[in-house]
Amino acid sequence: MKWIPFVCILLGITACNPKVVDVSEEIQPLIRKNWDQFIEAWESEDASACATFYTDDGINVPPAVKINNGKKDVESFYKFLFDNNISSKYTHTILDMDGDDTQVIEYGKFSVDWMRNDSTEWTYHARTMTHWVNENGTWKIDKFLFNNPPEE
Repeated sequence: MKWIPFVCILLGITACNPKVVDVSEEIQPLIRKNWDQFIEAWESEDASACATFYTDDGINVPPAVKINNGKKDVESFYKFLFDNNISSKYTHTILDMDGDDTQVIEYGKFSVDWMRNDSTEWTYHARTMTHWVNENGTWKIDKFLFNNPPEE
């Protein structure tokens, strides 16, 4: 039941604006394009470019480590990941979206196949909740929360 307040907040965010659009047809392709560009930046290990997909005060909430507040913290988080691994292959899947022309809540998942600095390999799987906002026609991540899914 701890998730109920979070869901209520998300529902409140999407219920405040009366201009509802077909997210799947109008907005999802734009956000998918952002993820594709984010993945290019990720696989180039460009932490600064990864951070540009966030709003100026956007947050990144990874499991078991501090919350990253703002682009500078987000960039530092990605830089830490890239510095501690040789390379990675990132995939992101959008599972569901809801919103309007100003903001969207996306439920998704990603996985990263890593090559550590010691040349060992590992894979990270996560489920995600992303709050996107439209800043003057550009979709930006305002809040990105992710955690490990339970074993199936």
